[in-house]
Amino acid sequence: MLQDSVLSKLNEQINLEFYSSNLYLQMSAWCHNEGFEACAQFLSEHSLEERDHMMRLFNYVNATGSEAQLGAISNPAASYESIDELFTKIYEHECHVSEQINKLAKATFENDDFSTFNFLQWYVAEQHEEEHLFSDLLRVVKDMSSSGVSRYEIDQAIKEAAASRPPEEPMA
Repeated sequence: MLQDSVLSKLNEQINLEFYSSNLYLQMSAWCHNEGFEACAQFLSEHSLEERDHMMRLFNYVNATGSEAQLGAISNPAASYESIDELFTKIYEHECHVSEQINKLAKATFENDDFSTFNFLQWYVAEQHEEEHLFSDLLRVVKDMSSSGVSRYEIDQAIKEAAASRPPEEPMA
């Protein structure tokens, strides 16, 4: 059984991962509407990854004999001024998720919950990869946007950059 303070933080993280899934799915719809088809596909797939991250936490909590609790998920923004703004928001969001994962890992360590601390190391590594990926994609988008290239060229550059990403480790 998890300590109440750790369980509460894990449930918060479950809900943050669920929000992330919704955020990327909504962003995918915006991209589709704006003619960024490859970006839409990438973000739709990323939405599924975030749901998998949520389910990994959900299953872990339940496997400990505790009960995962889903909370209300706020609506993500549905429109953006530009593809630059969208990828800026993604990068900022991933930095926020990293911060929350690090706080969660610290709390488990401080509460001598080394099993959960060990479990969270996958998330720590995953967030490092996510920040790196979206930092790179943001740089590509900003460089290309400032060069005045077409939406199609930006979309294809995102497709190529996203395709070069190593595949995510399957869920345990």
